[in-house]
Amino acid sequence: MQSNFTTIDEYIAQFDNQKQALLQEVRRIIAQAAPEATETINYQMPTFRYHGNLIHFALFKNHLVSRP
Repeated sequence: MQSNFTTIDEYIAQFDNQKQALLQEVRRIIAQAAPEATETINYQMPTFRYHGNLIHFALFKNHLVSRP
């Protein structure tokens, strides 16, 4: 897995199509729930920020992890 990505798009692009769809759906749900939040990469994970870190999410071999 690549670790030098700088955008959520780059993070998602490293996975196969099925996993990309899952990650895009998680991204869409978060963006819809927090439209004021901005996207970034933090701790090598896709992150939404709103007055600080709002949520990180990542896909691992056997599960999807979300950390509030």
